[in-house]
Amino acid sequence: MSAFDLWPFENVRSVGRRGELEVLEGTSPDGLPVTITRVAPGAAQDSATRRRFRDAVEAATRQAGPDDPPIMWADTSTLVPWAATYDDVAHRGADVIGGIFESGAGAPAEPAGPGRSVHHPTSFGEKSVPALDEFDSVAHQTGHDTGPGLPPPPGYGPVHHPSDPGRGPAGPPPMPGPPAPAPPGGPGRGPLYVGLGVAGIVVVALLGTLISFGLTRDRDVSAEPGSTPSSSTSIPATAPSTQFSTGPGSPSPTLSGTPTGTPSQVKPTLKNRKAVAVYGSTWKSSDKTFTMAFTHLGWAFRAPSDWDCLVTKNSPSKKQINCTKLGAPDDSSRRVIIVDRLCSGDSCSAFERKRAETDLWGKRPKLKKKDSTTKFLAGTFTNTQNKKKYFGYYMGHYYKNSSGKLNRHVLAYGDGPVGSIGTQVQKTINDIRTQSG
Repeated sequence: MSAFDLWPFENVRSVGRRGELEVLEGTSPDGLPVTITRVAPGAAQDSATRRRFRDAVEAATRQAGPDDPPIMWADTSTLVPWAATYDDVAHRGADVIGGIFESGAGAPAEPAGPGRSVHHPTSFGEKSVPALDEFDSVAHQTGHDTGPGLPPPPGYGPVHHPSDPGRGPAGPPPMPGPPAPAPPGGPGRGPLYVGLGVAGIVVVALLGTLISFGLTRDRDVSAEPGSTPSSSTSIPATAPSTQFSTGPGSPSPTLSGTPTGTPSQVKPTLKNRKAVAVYGSTWKSSDKTFTMAFTHLGWAFRAPSDWDCLVTKNSPSKKQINCTKLGAPDDSSRRVIIVDRLCSGDSCSAFERKRAETDLWGKRPKLKKKDSTTKFLAGTFTNTQNKKKYFGYYMGHYYKNSSGKLNRHVLAYGDGPVGSIGTQVQKTINDIRTQSG
């Protein structure tokens, strides 16, 4: 077989058959083992067999549990379709796909449409968002130790389709790309992630959407260049609070000696805390930032002054906020996604911890311990659509609620081109760690 047949793997070798399927082993771009399951060349001549394999791959992706190796690459449109599971030395992926294929239990592929996301030919699965290629290097806590690499951020791909017309071997959809249809029970990525590189009319429509959702992007004096949070910006239990309304045309915020509004009306402000650098840089007084203050979180954080943030999920136990720069060129797209969870008791159970740390796209990143409450993962990867080197950053942190119970968790993920934008991602996520407590 040629390298293009099973791009981008190395050291590919056949290790056995499973009926009409062939099982192969190989090495991923970051050096970890992959199991490749494909229709055997002879059986692949039958179009019905190829369709059944495609359905099995889609079903295996939908049914994958948190401990199953993820299907991170696939090409089900070629004449010899295949799928590869990441970090899979035990051939678990071949067992799962083969079992579904042999039983015929894979649901027939449905046409893509509202609320539907499929792997074939251009999407990335129900629990995922098209965006990233693999991280090329891993940044450890010291920032100096780089390991052999780490897997792509969960659910981001790359599910490559090298045989699709008009695509080269490195052809995932544009980043961030069209919005992934929402899986049942959630809003997916939210309105801010509608294709940032499309025509200006889409941006205009997006702005209308943000207004209708009550976007909060108020300027805070502590976020202006030349100023830093001082003792006057800290919030003791009885400190003055800012009241606000999220609706368009709201009156300017006013100060009162004690909180007089309901919790949904109290706007958080920046706390006077020593900056925590989980990885990389923190905001400086000279940086141009906006303070993003959402009552949904109960704490504020700073982001670049030309970014916007939007609440895409708000329930008593889970909040999600998506941040990006509207209208950013394709070669400088960037984002930060925040998922905040409240555990059911005074502390988070083992189940709740696992759920919180796998919340973004249904996969569990291998986070590294920073301190007793904080984990992170940072590294670089190549955005195969625009060929730019990108920086990606995960941060997970447990923090105390208003009653002092350690039962809240925030998981943030961000990415952007290496350089000034990647540094903005670092600073924003580090500020989330600082301000959440």
